[in-house]
Amino acid sequence: MSAMVEFKAPTEFLGRNGQAKMVAILIGRLDNDITLVPITSRRQMGRAYLLVPKAQAPEVARAILRVCGAAQRVVISVRGRDGELPTWRSGPNHRS
Repeated sequence: MSAMVEFKAPTEFLGRNGQAKMVAILIGRLDNDITLVPITSRRQMGRAYLLVPKAQAPEVARAILRVCGAAQRVVISVRGRDGELPTWRSGPNHRS
């Protein structure tokens, strides 16, 4: 399983080939890591990614909410019906 968050306005990321426009971020799971992949203005996966250890993903999510001032107002459930985090079976392009 993966999720994409599209931004209301383009932003930027710094990847292997320098700075590029980013219009969305693709979030998924690969083995024991949560993956964050930028989506370019051409709707392609950017040549960069972040791997966050699955066990620390909730801590990272709380820190992001705290930094943007929303930590006290928002509760996010990232677990599926089975209680597990979403997973990518064959990399970031896999769709369930």
